[in-house]
Amino acid sequence: MIERRKFQRKHLEFPLQLRPISGDERMMRNSFSKDISETGAGITTFDFFPVNGKVHLKIFSNTLRQIMEIICKVVWIEQVPYQEKFKLGVEFIDNGDGVMRRIQGLIGGN
Repeated sequence: MIERRKFQRKHLEFPLQLRPISGDERMMRNSFSKDISETGAGITTFDFFPVNGKVHLKIFSNTLRQIMEIICKVVWIEQVPYQEKFKLGVEFIDNGDGVMRRIQGLIGGN
């Protein structure tokens, strides 16, 4: 398989929440990150999210002074064998320079 990532992913596990952009705040689902880069993240979740769907992501980390909120696009999803969990990859989109600096700080701070 050809590696298409522009940035190396760093293995970091921290709690997060995500929900479809079209959903209300009560649709937030607890999840965990598996890895993160400057352009995206790998996530483990109990909920299915469709490829190309947009999600609202909230990252919780001791490195951050406050919760980081990011808009993402689901680029792939697969079910974990023999479990009712999914692994998915998201790409960060339309988040501005401030979010990018905080992601870089998160990656460098852990």
